[in-house]
Amino acid sequence: MTPRCGFGAVLAGALLLFMGLAQVVFATDSVTGLVVESGMSAVVLQGADGTTTRYNFGVETAYIPSDYRPGSGDTVTLEYYAKTLRNGDNVLAVAKLTMVSKDPNRKDLESPALGTIREVGKKSLRIDIPSVGQVVSMDLGRNMTKVPADWKPAVGDKVKVNFNKVKSSFGVIGLTNLVNVISILEKTE
Repeated sequence: MTPRCGFGAVLAGALLLFMGLAQVVFATDSVTGLVVESGMSAVVLQGADGTTTRYNFGVETAYIPSDYRPGSGDTVTLEYYAKTLRNGDNVLAVAKLTMVSKDPNRKDLESPALGTIREVGKKSLRIDIPSVGQVVSMDLGRNMTKVPADWKPAVGDKVKVNFNKVKSSFGVIGLTNLVNVISILEKTE
């Protein structure tokens, strides 16, 4: 006997899915503050009262403007919601991050750039770029060239990185997110 799924079950599933999406879209809170720390997956914001709170990024996070990523010293407005992760942890997830003002001392990032690898992920690196005074997330390109070819990037390695800004495959429908994609990664020491 094969299990059957009736119209009522399908309708109930669709309703639950809509309610889950509605929670993400409609049940958001908003906060404006100073970025104290920013990483691959989260930002720590200092509110007007001086307290700091961690907010997590995800594939559903929209950035305004689309090519902006927060750095220390920036002022941003976050729309966020409470989210329970698969492991049961509760986090504050960022739905939309809007730049209010950049740190006036920040310089724009240009390719190629010299820096030091701070974090190594499966598909991206975080590189400290002294010329702009920030740690930047960069995706590993599919056809990326490594110099030397047999080198495996590690935390602390000094690098010269050539990159392009490209449209992200992920993000909220209707918003264009840009990411830095490495084309050539060269170990300098």
